[in-house]
Amino acid sequence: MDKPTIFISYSHKDEKWKDLLRPHLQALELDDRIVVWDDRKIDAGDTWYPEIKDAINRARVAVCSLPRLGAHGLGDG
Repeated sequence: MDKPTIFISYSHKDEKWKDLLRPHLQALELDDRIVVWDDRKIDAGDTWYPEIKDAINRARVAVCSLPRLGAHGLGDG
């Protein structure tokens, strides 16, 4: 049976939040119980769209980091 894949979607400007999440998943990943996927697994020169589409199709869980929005729907930092 395939290990469950956790797909992480984030803006590169918010990469620090992805980096804070990864250690919480690392114990399961090191125990070979899950696969964690984010776009940093795409090699330079690869066609990114098929890689992301394939990862989404394999994922059992998606974690989406959304930007913080101000009162008017505009980013406020």
